Amino acid sequence: MNDTLNSSPRVSLPLWPAVLAWIQSCRWRQAALILISALTLFRFWYSGTLDLVADEAYYWLWAKNLDICYYSKGPGVAWTIWLGTWLWGDTVLGIRFFAVLLSAGTGYMLFRLGRSLFDARTGFLALVLAACLPLYAVGSVLMTIDPLSLFCWTLAAYAFRQAMDSDNPIHWILPGLWIGLGMLCKYTNIAELISFFLFCLWSSPHRRHLQQFTFWTMTGTCFLSLLPTLIWNARHDWITVQHLLERGKLSSDDTFTFKFNELTQFFSEQALVYSPLLWISMLGAAFYVLKQLLSSNRSSLDASGNTDRSTAWKLLVCLFFPLPIFYSLLSINEAGEANWTAPAYLAGLIILAAFLLHHTSSGSKLRKAIWCAAALAALQTIALHQTSWIPFHKAGIQDPLDRVRSHHQLADTVAKLQQEYGANFIVARHYQTASLIAFYHPDHPLVYMPESERIENQFSFWPGYSELMKNERSALFVCRNEEVPRDSLYREFSKVRLIKEFDTIFNGRPLQRYRIFLLENYHAGDL
Repeated sequence: MNDTLNSSPRVSLPLWPAVLAWIQSCRWRQAALILISALTLFRFWYSGTLDLVADEAYYWLWAKNLDICYYSKGPGVAWTIWLGTWLWGDTVLGIRFFAVLLSAGTGYMLFRLGRSLFDARTGFLALVLAACLPLYAVGSVLMTIDPLSLFCWTLAAYAFRQAMDSDNPIHWILPGLWIGLGMLCKYTNIAELISFFLFCLWSSPHRRHLQQFTFWTMTGTCFLSLLPTLIWNARHDWITVQHLLERGKLSSDDTFTFKFNELTQFFSEQALVYSPLLWISMLGAAFYVLKQLLSSNRSSLDASGNTDRSTAWKLLVCLFFPLPIFYSLLSINEAGEANWTAPAYLAGLIILAAFLLHHTSSGSKLRKAIWCAAALAALQTIALHQTSWIPFHKAGIQDPLDRVRSHHQLADTVAKLQQEYGANFIVARHYQTASLIAFYHPDHPLVYMPESERIENQFSFWPGYSELMKNERSALFVCRNEEVPRDSLYREFSKVRLIKEFDTIFNGRPLQRYRIFLLENYHAGDL
């Protein structure tokens, strides 16, 4: 009997490698979930230790005046903050609640995208590298348009990855929907549609989609999602288009000229927010992959087995390069903001993770250098969370966390002076100042800006004090180290006098100087 058993042919188990891979994948997935959960708990706590940045308070005012679109952006951020404050009230937690949750969702989808393109280990490493980047760490706790934009970008990339081999147009609705929703938060997300177009144009097995309903179903769904923005802008003379052209210095009044210092500033800021060495590592890996893809010999990028990894590399390259190239060209004339390229570097993280794991040998100098770059980025990110011990001011550099400190001092001072002088309403020179006072003032009052015929921001679309305060006679005017605008307030009030000049303070160090004027005998309503 033993001889019979020993002589029996061994049964092959073709599924066993797949089972082992699945078990290993689950372990990496479990590790990813543990890391995301730990970061999320920390971010919920940490977000409550910082004052709002001015833009968060500004978007909170949008949420108090819900609309289908706004002057500079779509309605996504306003409706998200409205939901957060409906759950948690007009608090810092209410405003930032979904920023933290969306960042967790982005991290998980980044892991899944890396896993679907390569393997679970690659996805996990991309997640770890993302946690090391200063820009993503800051964006994970601040409720601006970026957490929404990155979340929708990553979901659209994953949905496209799932749909790109299908000829069923229904499967292409979801990536189009996520691009469209992303554009309702940040118009930069339109670049993802361009990335998908370039990928289909480049990848011969997927080029057929440009001649089928699949790609155009995605495109149609994307622009259908933009209907609220299109309707609102049609009613307001396409003011958002004008604003975006002015922001990029592309309007007819601007002259596009080459300015080397602007381009240098853009690259310097990019290096700073992504950590210099890790930024260079991502760029180096991306250019290496692009060079290999364009060369005649691409075997180094092809995986063994049935999966052609060159397709994954092509998709990532197409997701990575368009935004940095576009904003680099714009920065020839005027430097773009550092966060404008943030969606592209999600693909850059996966490129670097896959390059590190699959195209550098263990113990090689290059691999060690990249690990050192990641470690330095992590240290930079950790230090960024608490900068009070770093003597930025002695070096003549602004502390990056000064933007989230001591705003309540401004609002408390304004509230006391308003009560002391019996001022009926508050006017602020800048929308940032007006928004912060409105949030941190104990009564959350309406705060106005000097009325102007020129549309400058969202305050221009809301009723001004000439409409709502006709029977009131005095106001406080709050500005930075500036004078009262003579073209408006001096004409509307017969008496203007400075009553307070002070600095907000943090750890005994002055942050921002403000001047407060008493405006008396308001008579514009009588004219």
